[in-house]
Amino acid sequence: KDAIVTADLKLIQEKTHAKEYLVECIRSLDQKRALAVGEIFFALDSDTKTPTLSQLIMDIESSHSEQSLKLRAQLNTLLHLVKSAQKFNNQNKDLLAQSIQHIEAMKKNVLGESKPKSETYGAQAQVKSGQTGAKLVSKEV
Repeated sequence: KDAIVTADLKLIQEKTHAKEYLVECIRSLDQKRALAVGEIFFALDSDTKTPTLSQLIMDIESSHSEQSLKLRAQLNTLLHLVKSAQKFNNQNKDLLAQSIQHIEAMKKNVLGESKPKSETYGAQAQVKSGQTGAKLVSKEV
C-alpha cells in the first residue's frame, strides 16, 4: 500500500517481482502436489478421474485414520491460506481501483485547469476573460 500511495516505482517493481516469484513457487508446489496425489491414488488402485486431497482423505479414512487426520489438518490449513490470499488480492484490487480513480480525478483537474475558461461576467457586469493555469493541489477523495 505504502509503495502505491508514495508512488515509489522501485519499491512497486520489487514487490511485483517478489509476488511473481511467489506465484511461480506456488505453481511449482501445486504441480508437485498433483503428481503426489496422483501417485497415491494409483498406489491405492483408485478409479477416481480427478484425484483431490479431499477424495484421498475420504478413501483412506477407515484404513489409515492417523494419516487422514494429518491430511485433513493440512487441507484445512491450505484452504485457510487460499481464503486469506483471496481476501488480500481483493483488498489490493480495491486499493488499485481507488488509486486509479484518484489519479484520473487529478489528471482531469490539471488538464481541465490548464485550458482557458470561457468568458464570464463579473460582479460589475463586466466580461472577464478566462483564466488559465493548472491547479496542483486537489481535495482528497
